[in-house]
Amino acid sequence: MKTIIISKEFCEKDYPVFNGNTTDNDVNYIKDFSSPLELVSKIITFNPALLVIDDDLTQPDSIEIIKSIKNINKEIATVFITSNSSVEFGRRVSPLGIQYYAIKPIEKKDLTESISSIKKLLKKNKTKESEKINY
Repeated sequence: MKTIIISKEFCEKDYPVFNGNTTDNDVNYIKDFSSPLELVSKIITFNPALLVIDDDLTQPDSIEIIKSIKNINKEIATVFITSNSSVEFGRRVSPLGIQYYAIKPIEKKDLTESISSIKKLLKKNKTKESEKINY
């Protein structure tokens, strides 16, 4: 399942759930970028089913980046991780179609379980869509 991880903190060796155990898996890590436009372009070009965004890397443009991506592809499942514990910030982010919102520090187990759950749901929905097409 195509996945993009935008973070310097969350990496493959620490979170093997990002890679899954399937042969169709494709994970792209983005640890830096020159502009929000470049980042959005990379995401849209890769066309992931799952996007994991670490707000510490994308701030102060995180909300606008998510809006831009969701305007182009509303179907991208999104995990949003932030150090910002402000309730107001959470209110601005939550209507953007976030499947999992976490405030750091986050337990590795919680993040792993959430991503696994989202991936299972995405696979289930993909299977249902395939069945509809075959009828």
